[in-house]
Amino acid sequence: MRTSKGATGYILAAILAILVLATAIVGAAPILNAETGLPVADASLVHTAVYTVLAPLCTLMDALTLLSLKQHAALLITVVLCVIVWRIFRPRSRGTSLLRELGAAAVTLVCIIMVYAVGAVVPRPMAAIAMHDANDVVIDFHSHTNASWDANKWFTPRRNREWHSAAGFDVAYISDHKSLAGANAAAAQNPQHAGDGTVLLPALEARDQYEHVVAIGIDSTFNVDPSGIWHDPVRDTSLRITGTPPLLILTIPGNISKIPENEKHGYARLYAVELSDGAPKGVGAIQREKANIIRFADTLNLAVVAGSDNHGWGSTAIGWSVMQIPDWRAMNPAQLDSAIQRAIRIERRHAVRVYERDSPDAGSSITATVFTVPLVIWRTLVDLDWPERISWLGWIVLIASIATMLSSRAARDTIPPAARRKPEKA
Repeated sequence: MRTSKGATGYILAAILAILVLATAIVGAAPILNAETGLPVADASLVHTAVYTVLAPLCTLMDALTLLSLKQHAALLITVVLCVIVWRIFRPRSRGTSLLRELGAAAVTLVCIIMVYAVGAVVPRPMAAIAMHDANDVVIDFHSHTNASWDANKWFTPRRNREWHSAAGFDVAYISDHKSLAGANAAAAQNPQHAGDGTVLLPALEARDQYEHVVAIGIDSTFNVDPSGIWHDPVRDTSLRITGTPPLLILTIPGNISKIPENEKHGYARLYAVELSDGAPKGVGAIQREKANIIRFADTLNLAVVAGSDNHGWGSTAIGWSVMQIPDWRAMNPAQLDSAIQRAIRIERRHAVRVYERDSPDAGSSITATVFTVPLVIWRTLVDLDWPERISWLGWIVLIASIATMLSSRAARDTIPPAARRKPEKA
C-alpha cells in the first residue's frame, strides 16, 4: 500500500517532533570545558529573542560552523548519498530522464552552496556565553579585521567589536597579519572602562620559521615586518630590546614537536598555546591532537587559550578563554591588557580556562567522522533549551502544514476537469 506524500510528510514531522521532545530527557550541556570535555557549571549559553524564534536555522548553522574540514566532507557525502537513494527509490509516476536527474543534481548543488554561503556571509543572531562570576573576564586571543589580507573586506574593526559583543566576549585581541592598522583603529574606539563594552586590544599574528604565533603586549610603535615574519632579537641582533617583551601564543594548526628555540629561550617567549581555534583547519587539528596539546602545555608550563581566528566569516563563537581578574570592569583598556599578561606570566598553566560549544569530536576516528550527520543532529537536539524546543516544534508544524497544503493542491490539479465535476442528480 503506497503512502501519500501528505501522509509521509506528517510521519516525518511527527518523528522529528518526538525527537525534539525526547532529547530533553538527556539535558542540555551546550558549553563544555575544552580540557575535560565535561559540562561547565559557572557559565550559561544565552540567546536573543530573535535567535530563539529562528532556532532551527540558528542552531543548525551553528552546528555546521563547529565542524572540521573532514566532518564537512563527511556531511556533504552523506547528503549526496541520501539524494541518490531518494532518486532511485522514489515513486516514478511521471517517469524520469537523464535531463530530470541532472536537474535534481543541480538543485542539490545549489542548495548546498546556498546553505554554506548563508552560514558564512549573512549575519544572524548569535549565541553568547554568560559567566556567573562578575570577576570572570571572557577573552578572544586571536581575531582579525579587514586589515588582514585574507579577511572579509566587510569586517571592519567596528564589526569585529559587534561580533565579539554578540558572542559574550569582554575582550578581543586584534591580531591581523602584517599590520596594526585594524588594532589601532579599534583601540581608538574602546570604552573608557572595560565594563562599559567589549574592549579590543592590539596584537599581531606572524610567521616564526615554520610556525604561526600571536604576539600580545605590543603597541602602535611596534616594528611590524611587512612580510609577516616574526623577528626576535636573539636571532636578529639589529633589533633593540626596549620595554617589556611581547607574550607569544602558539596558534593551531602547528607542529608542537618543532618549536623554534627562540620561543623557549628568546626575548619574546611562548606563554600559551591554543586549545580552541575557530577555523575549520584548526578545529580538525585540535580534535586530532588535543591530548598532545595538553601534554605539551603541561611540559612547558603554558596556558591554554581559545582563539576565534575570525576573519569575518560566520556568526558562531566556537570557544572562549576565561580568566579570573578581580574588578576588571573598573580598569581602563591598557590596565586590563597588563592584568591579562601579568596573570599569564605568573600563573602560566593555570591562568586560563577554555570553554567551548558542544559538538561531535571525531578525533582521529574514521567511524565518528563517517557518522557526522547523525551525531550533529543528536548533539544539536540534546543541547536545546525549552524555548528553543518550542520554536522547533512550531516550525515543524508550520512547515508540515504548508507542505501538506501544497501537496494536496498539486494532487487536485492533476485530476482532469471532467472528473472534478459533481455527478448530476437524476
